[in-house]
Amino acid sequence: MTAGMGGETGELLEKIKKSVRDGGITPAEIKKELGDVIYYWVRIAKFYGFTANSIIEDNVSKLESRFARGVIRGSGDNR
Repeated sequence: MTAGMGGETGELLEKIKKSVRDGGITPAEIKKELGDVIYYWVRIAKFYGFTANSIIEDNVSKLESRFARGVIRGSGDNR
């Protein structure tokens, strides 16, 4: 699943790059690649026993906390 997600993420990045560089890439093509990335993302989450909603909720909480503490910028996981 991780290799699949990596490959699909690369395909998504290539589509976006070509869209910015050359144009001609339709939103439907970007949507298709996003769908492929999400498929693998959900499969990995399920493997570890997570739901998509729990991951999103935890991430929003983390980002809101960083914003409230004034550490939204910068780097590092433990801000």
